[in-house]
Amino acid sequence: MVNRGRPSRDCQPCKKRKLRCDLHRERCGQCRRANIACFGWPDLNQLIIRDETASAQRKVLARASSRTSAPSSAWDYGYPSDSSSLSWPSSSSSSSTASNTSSIPTPNPNLQATQIPEESSKGLEISAATISNHMGRVLPLEQYDKIPTLLSLSWEVRARDAFFSHYVFGFSRSHGALPQLYAGSSATSVLSSAVDAAALAFLAKQHEFPGQATVHPSPSSSELVSLTSRSYIVAIKRLSSVLDTTHSSQVGSFGDQTHGEDARSDAILQAVLLLDLCEKLACVGRRPVGTPSGPQCDKNKSSIVIQGPWLSHLRGALDLVRFRGLERRYSSPTARRLAARLAMTLVISCGVAGVHVPRELEEFRMGLLLHLADTPLHIDDRGTINRNLVDSRVDPKFAITALVIGVVNLAADLSQEKCTPADLFQRADELDNRLAAMDCELPSSWQFERIYTEEELPMVYGNHYDKYRDHFVTQVRNVARSMRLLLVEMTMKHCHAHDDVGNGRTRTLRLIDGLCSDICAAVPQFVWVQARTENCIPFTPLQSLQCYTLLSPLYLAAKLSTRGKMRTWIIGVLQFMAGCGGMEAANSIANILQSRSDVSYWQVYAMLGSYAFAA
Repeated sequence: MVNRGRPSRDCQPCKKRKLRCDLHRERCGQCRRANIACFGWPDLNQLIIRDETASAQRKVLARASSRTSAPSSAWDYGYPSDSSSLSWPSSSSSSSTASNTSSIPTPNPNLQATQIPEESSKGLEISAATISNHMGRVLPLEQYDKIPTLLSLSWEVRARDAFFSHYVFGFSRSHGALPQLYAGSSATSVLSSAVDAAALAFLAKQHEFPGQATVHPSPSSSELVSLTSRSYIVAIKRLSSVLDTTHSSQVGSFGDQTHGEDARSDAILQAVLLLDLCEKLACVGRRPVGTPSGPQCDKNKSSIVIQGPWLSHLRGALDLVRFRGLERRYSSPTARRLAARLAMTLVISCGVAGVHVPRELEEFRMGLLLHLADTPLHIDDRGTINRNLVDSRVDPKFAITALVIGVVNLAADLSQEKCTPADLFQRADELDNRLAAMDCELPSSWQFERIYTEEELPMVYGNHYDKYRDHFVTQVRNVARSMRLLLVEMTMKHCHAHDDVGNGRTRTLRLIDGLCSDICAAVPQFVWVQARTENCIPFTPLQSLQCYTLLSPLYLAAKLSTRGKMRTWIIGVLQFMAGCGGMEAANSIANILQSRSDVSYWQVYAMLGSYAFAA
């Protein structure tokens, strides 16, 4: 193998200009100052070791062939054919030793060297075969066609690289505990297997839905699905082994018989959440339906009775949290992060499945709020907590979960016919007021900057667009707007005969137009090249994921908007994402809107992978 030196991690413009790159992945400082496109970041194919055997062989043969004009044997490369034609140096020192070295052949300085062209494969084959007979280590050239020129990495390794670089570190804000837990796990642990399954599922969906494949050569979808299923089964078996060991060991250390893993550890809970993520990715394109066992899932019951894959892992994760006990439930920042992740994902899953959020989860969430608040909170003498006070002191994404619970439970009551029109109108109006109040009380870092345009632009609806701090803030703000639109949709559909609905129709239409306009104003920041320096065409993997968070809100805005121009603009933006960003999912949403199919928001949300592609 030939050492080609340490591969450079710089972008392509910095390499060409021989500048030192600051390695800023979105756009390096050198390219930003020069106002040029930053591209050409090396991938795995550029950083792996290459097989230079064939190139080295050609150089050796060319060097050897340059010593003779017409080689006919192995000893004709610049050497005489017999001892009588030996040529000796003319110096006296050489003649004094000629008698002792007469049997040693020496090069003939009078011979003219002739270069054999590299393109002459026949001559090279003869030379390679001749040298191999004497040296015993040079193969014929035709055999080198069977030797790979690159040391290819497995799809598992490439999937992990794409998962961590694009999803964990670049896009998601909900997996902050994963890198530390994964670094401390063994290769045969449950967490490692769960990471492989989730990473392969993510790579398969990157290849199929949100954008272009992130690895080359591009694998087939069936190959990635097969690898995902295999890794998923391995993770399930290892998890079952740990749980069986825990069940059989009621006292003492848990999991000593399974690589020292403890079923109460943070790593096991993280693994279960990753397996749930894997199943959500696998359910892309399908509407999950919960099959109740006995009566429907009641909000007053302490456990989930929904069967099927959509809630199975989350139900198991909730059982693990219960098994961990109070002392481990909120014992560390990592444990609290995982608990918060479980609470939010379970609420969303209940909304997709159309069932009530279990009461146990609401109590679990309120206990978690005491630890997530910015300032210490205490339970009063009656053992209650001021929910509004708590929600105002925690992260807005987690605070809004309480209101999402109200929307999900209200939708479940409607589907089970447990809610009268008057009750629906009252509860929907209360939730809408709380959502509007929370939107006004967000910190300054969560507010947007409104930018007005002087002319009409195809990527901007109206005459302005909004810039947020990042895609995470944009997504949470759009979630609040989507919940308010869902409340309006439920009210208009089930309370059309209610007097208050008829009297406030003008206000309702104004509210719909305002919320839909705000959703549209959040789009140019991620799709328009001139809106920010990180945007480019075709979309980067991170840009595709950021645009993916806009699909569900855009669908709801186009569905409920009373303005035909807005609906047409949204369909055009979705088609632009599909054409210039390689986002086939955006094209699917555009087709649903064009066909005017009556598809619910939660059905579209599930089809897009639920919270799997949420920051």
